[in-house]
Amino acid sequence: MSEHIKTESPIPVLLLKLTVVGALSYFSSLSGALFPVLFSLLPGVDTPSGEKLIHLRALLLAVAPIGLLYLYAVRARRLELIRLTILWRLLLVAPWICISAATGKLDMPIAAFLLAVDGGIPIAAIILTKQGTTWLKSPWRRCQTITQNVCMFESIHGVLLVNAFSVALLVNPSAVLDSPGSNELLSFAVAVFGCVYLLIAWVATSTDPHRMKVGFIARICAFCIALLWIYLGMPSPIGQALATAMGVGLLIHGYSVLFDRNVPLEGGWSEGQWLTVMALALMGGSAIWYSFSPTYNATCVQLSGNIHRQDLIIGAFAIVVGMACGPIRSNARTHARMLAWLLPVAAIWFTSETKMLCHLEAGSPFHPSWTERGLAPVWANSPVVNVTFWIATMLITAISTGYLGMVI
Repeated sequence: MSEHIKTESPIPVLLLKLTVVGALSYFSSLSGALFPVLFSLLPGVDTPSGEKLIHLRALLLAVAPIGLLYLYAVRARRLELIRLTILWRLLLVAPWICISAATGKLDMPIAAFLLAVDGGIPIAAIILTKQGTTWLKSPWRRCQTITQNVCMFESIHGVLLVNAFSVALLVNPSAVLDSPGSNELLSFAVAVFGCVYLLIAWVATSTDPHRMKVGFIARICAFCIALLWIYLGMPSPIGQALATAMGVGLLIHGYSVLFDRNVPLEGGWSEGQWLTVMALALMGGSAIWYSFSPTYNATCVQLSGNIHRQDLIIGAFAIVVGMACGPIRSNARTHARMLAWLLPVAAIWFTSETKMLCHLEAGSPFHPSWTERGLAPVWANSPVVNVTFWIATMLITAISTGYLGMVI
């Protein structure tokens, strides 16, 4: 076995076996997704149909890939990852099952089945392997690279938002869905994505490239599951929001890895060189987009010139910041690196969202002239688009420029 997958601590054989059992139980959920009639074999449970069947399939499709994570933890002898899966099941999943069953929002036979898998197996792992409370120990270390800090930031906020979203679906689904119905299974399905964010936190604790690959694979799987939810008819905006979160997280993770490789603490490109290259790439991409503007819809034809000029101004601003990073770097290297990482992310996100609004013939309060000219409504039809454009605008204006002013 290669060095990068060795563990620092021995793992009890029984713990490995129980983890494999957990993996197989998650894999078995695929049979329920493909053949929902199997649930009628449980006492007091009818074959799911309609909206409940959609939610049930969403849940089962979300939990099935977790079995791959468990098998990886066993094969690679990742004790800290096994502990993380136990923590997730005991502190997030099991309480949700108990609360849902106690409030009558989850059939008792199904709750008992889920609790046996997500509560019984981890408890047995703690008791039978005689690890006591050592399973609670986490390998968190201080994040050193931009990629690690970004992943940890995303993980913390992702876990909080996913669980808040899940609780909202249980307590007040009308605040999330246009036509709320039976949402207990959908709530659980959304909570499953918290496991992905916990895995991202585990990825953030090491610069091991193999661990980074695991993180990328998990993100891609989660993104595909969210797209599958949309295909299955998941109510808006659940599937859209999760697909967007996983997709944006995947792109920013990849960009951060690229940044750390090209702008290391010692050697490599300078922060100014990185900003200049990213700015030229932004302006070049905008020029290519603008060259096809005669083929766009009527709204884009009228707005493409202004959007392209805006992109050129943002690119020129990034180049100027890159020139200023020399003096900044000598006095505040950390701030220079953060600026060099943040500004291209904000610029690419904002300019891409602006072009998307143009093609969707949608508007935003941040572009009041579009509405005044009768080219677009004040808001887009999708709340996900409205929220992501607000985030992009905040990043490129208040956060990026405000941070630059404070550093200078």
